[in-house]
Amino acid sequence: MSERVYKNLVLQDFDRKLAANQLRPELVSHSRRNLKALCVDLCSERFEKKDELLLQSFFGVKESQAAYLSAIKNVNADIFRALHNFLTDRKIDTNFNNIRLLAWMIDFEPRPYYPGIKLAEPEVLDTGRP
Repeated sequence: MSERVYKNLVLQDFDRKLAANQLRPELVSHSRRNLKALCVDLCSERFEKKDELLLQSFFGVKESQAAYLSAIKNVNADIFRALHNFLTDRKIDTNFNNIRLLAWMIDFEPRPYYPGIKLAEPEVLDTGRP
């Protein structure tokens, strides 16, 4: 799957969750400060090893969940400017790392992205028709 396809899937999931009122308030009213606060909460609530490469790309290599949490708390919220601008106006191009961060924020699966990533086959419902 290409980065472009993954980006489209992440944005579709974001839009679906937004329409269904399933996004956290920090993403609905996204400011740089809110995005930072969301990252702090998510790192506390659902830190997963599979997301470490993403976290490293934004906050540097850390040795533990507590170290990532500290790094996120201490980073300038301006690091989220590009993602905030993109969420405000999707005509703006953004670095793919911001899409990967958004995937983490909305708990999109599959993640993390890698070039050979494959989506699970959708379930086929048996309608009983030939």
